[in-house]
Amino acid sequence: MNIEPALDSLLQSIGRLLGLPDLAWDEQHSCTLSFGDDVHLTLYPDEEQADLTMYTLVGELPAQAPLAVWSELMAANLFGKGTGGATLGYEPDSQWVYLSRRLPAEGLTAQRWLGEMKAFVGACRQWQSRWSQLLAQAGKGSDSGGAPQGDGSFVNSAATPADFREGIGADMLRA
Repeated sequence: MNIEPALDSLLQSIGRLLGLPDLAWDEQHSCTLSFGDDVHLTLYPDEEQADLTMYTLVGELPAQAPLAVWSELMAANLFGKGTGGATLGYEPDSQWVYLSRRLPAEGLTAQRWLGEMKAFVGACRQWQSRWSQLLAQAGKGSDSGGAPQGDGSFVNSAATPADFREGIGADMLRA
């Protein structure tokens, strides 16, 4: 399926809706949008998978990150409940943690794409804030391998789906 013409048209529609009439794919066939100083959302189409990927940086993972940090990442990825349907991933060469989401290109409209971007940016901001808290808490000596101790805002491996919903806000979840 050749999705390029459809996504070109959608990107132009998104640009008009955002007040960026010259929005286009760059030389690497990606597009990066900045939302304030904190979120830089990169979009790129995947012809093979016939979808569009959105991704953004959450933060850097310390080389000797405690098990609690890894546990938090894995728990959040469980059914996408702690990520608003997106996926947290780790790139070992750079030690960066990214948040990403793939959208099927078939049937994708500019309005749906904008809605998905809005939810994704919200999830990213939640994770960037949570990331700072998690690393600060982990740095306070939580070597036990359990969830960080503190105000209860961190998810541990025994958390229920309701705990995830409460922790990130219902507006970040999908039914």
